[in-house]
Amino acid sequence: NNVAAGSYSLTAKATDDDGANTTSTTVNVTVSENTGGGCTNPNLVSNGDFGLGLTGWNTYSGQNGSSATSSVSGGERAVINITNGGSGGDSDVQFFTNVSLENGKTYEISYKAKSPINRTIRVQLHEEGGSWAGYGQHIVNLDQGMKDFSFEVNMPRTNDNVRLNFLIGGSNGNVSIENVVLKEKCNNALLSLQQASLSKVDDTTFAMYPNPLEKGAQLQITVPSIKDFEVSIYAISGTKVYNKSFTELTKTSVDIEIDGQLPAGMYFVKYRSGKTQINKHLIIK
Repeated sequence: NNVAAGSYSLTAKATDDDGANTTSTTVNVTVSENTGGGCTNPNLVSNGDFGLGLTGWNTYSGQNGSSATSSVSGGERAVINITNGGSGGDSDVQFFTNVSLENGKTYEISYKAKSPINRTIRVQLHEEGGSWAGYGQHIVNLDQGMKDFSFEVNMPRTNDNVRLNFLIGGSNGNVSIENVVLKEKCNNALLSLQQASLSKVDDTTFAMYPNPLEKGAQLQITVPSIKDFEVSIYAISGTKVYNKSFTELTKTSVDIEIDGQLPAGMYFVKYRSGKTQINKHLIIK
């Protein structure tokens, strides 16, 4: 936790099951003075690298004759195959996930995307349901080369059900998307290692048992701290199905009553305490 300001050289060594090892090239790191400020910035998109397939992501089509299906290529890229882009514009085909954002914070959204044909897409953050209020968007042109894109949004209010939406209708053909990241933008351009370590929590200290969980059974959660924290559970559609705040506990575990009417499937469990947030997957069978 007490890394002095200065320049450091870092290497990583990896060893496989057969004992073979290799060492990475040296990376030079500069640690700045800790002058306060900064923030933690985990990726708020639970499956932004598509390592869990399409878990947490949804594809919408059918409006104005549109038709599309989605798949994951190579375990790291979502491919939306648009067989009919529709006649109503980009909103006829949508690919989206849901996130929780807080009032007054600035968020940076970044991703990679390409298409075999030149096309324009729109990426938007907006309310899920209700008035469908928009919080921010940008419009980009895609071609055959995978390119990096990013934009920023200032949140005017807290909303636990915000849709991060790729509006990609209007033209046929594939759209490929990689490495979707949504993070709080920190006040400092560079966090020192010391600042980052102040809010780092080993997510192994947040555990759930049993997982998978039988429908109607109690879920026992072990938490990093007995002080103020909140536990929320979301369906893969982004709908919040459980939320409870806890204050001073006498032990580091708590039993949660799960609605026995919840359908079987994948859920996201979010632990939040101060600036610390840990997301884990829960399977109900």
